[in-house]
Amino acid sequence: MKDIRRTFKILTKKYGLWTLLMAVVLLVAQSMAVQSNLESMHRSFEQSYKGILLIDFNSNADQVPKRDYHEVDKKFKKEDIQKLTELTIKNYDRTKASEEGEDIASIDSYLFFLADYGEYPDGKQPDFYQSDTQLLQVIKNINTLDGTKILGYGNAAITFLALVLGIMLTSGEHLTPFYQFSRTLPWPRWKDLLSKTLLGTLSIALFYLLMLGINYLMLINSPMRELFTFNYMDRIYFPLIGNLGLYFLVLGIGCFAGNFLGHLGMLGMAYAGIELYTWDLEMLYQILTNFNENTLNLVTRFGKQIDKLPEILRTVISPWRTMRNSSGTWAIGFLILGLVYLVLGFVYNEHANPERSGMMILNPGLSKYIFAMAVLTTTVILSSIFFDIGTASYGFIGYLAFALFFYISYKVYKVLFKIRIGV
Repeated sequence: MKDIRRTFKILTKKYGLWTLLMAVVLLVAQSMAVQSNLESMHRSFEQSYKGILLIDFNSNADQVPKRDYHEVDKKFKKEDIQKLTELTIKNYDRTKASEEGEDIASIDSYLFFLADYGEYPDGKQPDFYQSDTQLLQVIKNINTLDGTKILGYGNAAITFLALVLGIMLTSGEHLTPFYQFSRTLPWPRWKDLLSKTLLGTLSIALFYLLMLGINYLMLINSPMRELFTFNYMDRIYFPLIGNLGLYFLVLGIGCFAGNFLGHLGMLGMAYAGIELYTWDLEMLYQILTNFNENTLNLVTRFGKQIDKLPEILRTVISPWRTMRNSSGTWAIGFLILGLVYLVLGFVYNEHANPERSGMMILNPGLSKYIFAMAVLTTTVILSSIFFDIGTASYGFIGYLAFALFFYISYKVYKVLFKIRIGV
């Protein structure tokens, strides 16, 4: 435990200031983004409020007193959104409104505003291609806006922090004499990696808590603060869990990388997962069989079988396939993936060859495998681009192009894998 504390202290002195500066810049940037988003929401709601009040006045001029809707500029309350919902439903006549462009624009802008920020039954948003009757039936159930979305705003910032920290603490060390210095410390390498794991975890968790606090302060000072509810607070921790998984993934893979280029390449492979192999195989089939679709049945069936797997397992073997899903299941799956790579990093870190510091990959055997995958994937990508912009008839020209791209990729990566980047 004493060795871990000493290592943690060394790392804090080495990276603490840079981490603090990066965190401050990211917090300022995401705070400005949240403020801009809140102001945009307020303007949109205010414009819809004015527009729908005007529509209601024009539609019922003989029944309601005249009022100056241009003076609407206030801190909105829950009653306002309920009132607008009722007025929207009452005045929503698409046939009549379509003859009056401003009317249809005002009502639709409000409906889309609710679609972006509204809270729907069972958390499901309506499909705007369904009938107006169905849409308005769902609108009746909307009473408040979901503040959880704004509270958790800033996922890109924490993702950037996790990515940069993971690279800086592993492959980034090869750019300075610090890597060689760390190998001379009188304790096992696993303690060094454990200290980095703790440092990054604490930094990311603290950053996320500060981000939530800042977002909350901005929410409660917004003119629309009374409209927000936080009924989905259980989801607020999904980004933290997912990004901790990302940090573990970057840290674990970084133990195998001798420079940042190799690190980024292996990260791409890990993120694509099995999807990379199926895509390479599919494109290779198409190119070598002159785009005969009959040869793709095996690959297509394989992809469909992957989609049938539980979401956690699909995330572990192919994060790219489920990347658009922000559910808790996806976050847990990504955390498991990160832990798997982190364990592999702990195992290999004890045997890493410091003489290959600065090379793309530290392990010679793994380097050959990564080299082969890099050449194949780059060849397939270049070939697919060529075939997309080429003529409909490929034949011998297609095979010749594939061979040329393979040769170019091989030569380029041959040079890259021999270059030593760092001290």
